[in-house]
Amino acid sequence: MCHKTDVEGQLFHTDFVGLGLLRVKHLGTITACFPYVDEDTKSILQAVMNEARNYDDFAERLCEKALKKNASALLTYFAYFHAYLQGKYKLLKRLMDARVGSDLTHPFELTYYARRGDPVKWSAFQKAMAAAVKMTGSDWMACHVYMAWREFIEFFYSADSDSDYAPLDILESKIKSDDEYNFFLASLHRIKATRLAAEGNIEEARMWYDQAISLATKHDDLEKLANLLFEKANMVKNVSLGEAVSILKVQKGICDRIGYVDAGGLNAHCLGHIAMARGEYDAAIDYQSEYIVVRESMGLPVGLMKCVVAFLYNLKGNGKAALELAIDGKKDMASSAVCFAQAQEAWALLNLDRIDEAARVLDEAKEASLKTGDEFNIGRINFIEGLIEKRNHEYSSALFSLEEALDIFDRLRGLAYINTTLVHMTDVEIEAYPTDRKAAKTEFSGPWMLRLMKQVEGRELPGFAAQALLLQAKFRFKQGRIAQSRRMLKRVLKTAEAAGLHYLKDMAEAVIPELLVS
Repeated sequence: MCHKTDVEGQLFHTDFVGLGLLRVKHLGTITACFPYVDEDTKSILQAVMNEARNYDDFAERLCEKALKKNASALLTYFAYFHAYLQGKYKLLKRLMDARVGSDLTHPFELTYYARRGDPVKWSAFQKAMAAAVKMTGSDWMACHVYMAWREFIEFFYSADSDSDYAPLDILESKIKSDDEYNFFLASLHRIKATRLAAEGNIEEARMWYDQAISLATKHDDLEKLANLLFEKANMVKNVSLGEAVSILKVQKGICDRIGYVDAGGLNAHCLGHIAMARGEYDAAIDYQSEYIVVRESMGLPVGLMKCVVAFLYNLKGNGKAALELAIDGKKDMASSAVCFAQAQEAWALLNLDRIDEAARVLDEAKEASLKTGDEFNIGRINFIEGLIEKRNHEYSSALFSLEEALDIFDRLRGLAYINTTLVHMTDVEIEAYPTDRKAAKTEFSGPWMLRLMKQVEGRELPGFAAQALLLQAKFRFKQGRIAQSRRMLKRVLKTAEAAGLHYLKDMAEAVIPELLVS
């Protein structure tokens, strides 16, 4: 057992004993099927493993085998399967264009279209899966085919999968009662953990993730292990940044060791969210830009991610860069997600002082968001609405809109959004604060400054801690406590010298220009 203690003092423990000795030819992700396939298929898989440099290279080589005219339907299935697991959608497209697939591979093809943003009905998946299962030569392979599709599609069709749980109930009974099917138990635990996490039940989800991680390790299923670790880190990042970083370090080591590019990109994506939550915007932009490169290499859409980077530029106040990314990103994303691009476009326009245009674009985004019912995006709309009202000096309306956004972000545990919203609510509170002498000795502008200070106190949130201090300096300046304000501002500017935090100097110039000039 290997134990690690994260920066916040919480114990993070795993049982990844011997992972450093594992290479692609020992990868349980590939070899688990060997007792249940014909000798020809087994020997080809083994030969490709022996030749491959890593798991990424294995998928490439296996697809080349499948593209030959004499490849069996089962071998072609595994070519699809391993390309699918690794998110190698350019490779999947080659197989699909060559028309080498069969009923066994049709569920993967439909998933390709769905992940590209094309509408695919759940009934089409059900029909394709029924045909695929009929082609399998054993119950074990039928389970392999179904679970390969089901555990991934849960992320994209959560409502449909919730109402179609009967097949999983049947499989769960089989998997739990027969040790021969123990390999698939990690997949069942993963599905349970995913659903619990979506419901906000973090502690119970953590338990199922840990059991799935243990089983994936036992079976050397390092592909699944890498994804489980990412998902667990992504879940806990909003409650413990240090634990998430510790998990991601282990996950990155596995990705590098077996050559798992897609999951390595997810690692950068999650680190980008963590940097954003810490207020390290430049680092967050670098991480998310790295993930965009990975997605492009895989043949996946990047429009949504460009809008994530636009969000980061908006946080820095760089409306020009944000606007370009939001408009570009809108061209390459599903219609249901366009409202996110519109929200970033509106915020960018506001940062560029094009307030009327911002309000018009935000109205379009609001209408689209209400139609989709995406609660997180409704929160973003409320947030930007509050920023526009703040710019128009409508402070009561601004606080109302921002508080509505905060309620959503609190419920959905969006740490970066919570921190950002509290910063703006505190700023509104300061702007609306009376300047009479009786208030001169008050330490806090009101409840929102108090909550912001508690939010950043004793936590690894350097960017937001500095923003909170800057707002305190602004409040002291408004009270006429100039010396205190200047001392606080100097501490902010010292923090701004650190990598990823240079934007704080620009922010300080905007908040208290009088002190910087003097």
